[in-house]
Amino acid sequence: MGNDYKNIREEALEDAPPDNVESAMDKVASVLNLSRKKNINTKDGETAQKQVMIRATDEDHEKWKQCAEHLGVSMAEFIRSACNDKYEDIMVCKHPLEFRKSYPWREDCLKCGKVLRDGDGHTHLRSNMPQQ
Repeated sequence: MGNDYKNIREEALEDAPPDNVESAMDKVASVLNLSRKKNINTKDGETAQKQVMIRATDEDHEKWKQCAEHLGVSMAEFIRSACNDKYEDIMVCKHPLEFRKSYPWREDCLKCGKVLRDGDGHTHLRSNMPQQ
């Protein structure tokens, strides 16, 4: 009995016309230009390995999506780029060495007031300037 039902069901499925969703997807797939966008801000051979989940309002999501499309990048790349730009603003001191004050226990930038290194040798901020 079980095999008879299975055979009848398979025959019915073979004879049935494709459903609307399947035919619609086939039509869409036939005209799609499948491609991958290049990761603009990643180094050669480097891929993103970590994932960050954030909550956003529908309005914020739509604004970010529009901006990413305008720039021609993925939304993930847009958000990654925005975060990296903010990191540079906050964490990288771009002032020349003459604005540095070095002590055995820490190093400060006199221009922006950022602590570049503490007494334990922990680097708090990066510097784009070469070290002496």
